[in-house]
Amino acid sequence: MPTRTKIFLWANLLVFSLFILVPVLVLAMPEKSLIPCDGPKGIEQFTMSDGKAGVACQLILFWKLVGSIIKFVVFTLMPIVATVAILLAGIKIVSNPEKVDARTEGKKLIGTVVLGMVIIFSAYLIMQAIINSLVDESTTIGQTMHAIFNQ
Repeated sequence: MPTRTKIFLWANLLVFSLFILVPVLVLAMPEKSLIPCDGPKGIEQFTMSDGKAGVACQLILFWKLVGSIIKFVVFTLMPIVATVAILLAGIKIVSNPEKVDARTEGKKLIGTVVLGMVIIFSAYLIMQAIINSLVDESTTIGQTMHAIFNQ
C-alpha cells in the first residue's frame, strides 16, 4: 500500500475517533461527566435553570477534569483504538496469506499495539502508586494530585 494511502487511512481513522466516536462515548456515560463543575469561579453554590444546585468551578476541580480526561483516554479511548489497530493488522495478515511482508507488518503492528498498551497501563499504575503512597493529602498539592488519580 502506498505511503499516501496509509496516511490518508490513518488520518480518517483519527478524524472518525475524535469527531464521532468520542462525543458518542461521552454522551453514553452521563453519570461519568468529564466536567466536574457547573459555573463560574467564586460562586459557592447557585441554582441552575432546572432548579438543581450547581457546583462552582475551583482550581481543584480543574485538576479533577485533567484526571477525568486521563482516565477517559487510558481506559476508554485507548482500548478502542488498540482494538481497531489489531483488527486492521489481522485483516492485513488474513487477506495476504502468501505475502511474507504483509504478515510481518501485521505481526509487528500487533506487537507494537500490545507493547504500547502495556506501557500506558504500567505508567498509569506506577503514577497512581507513587501518588497514593508518597503524597500527603493534607496539603494543597497533595489534594490536587489525589484529585487527578483518585476519582
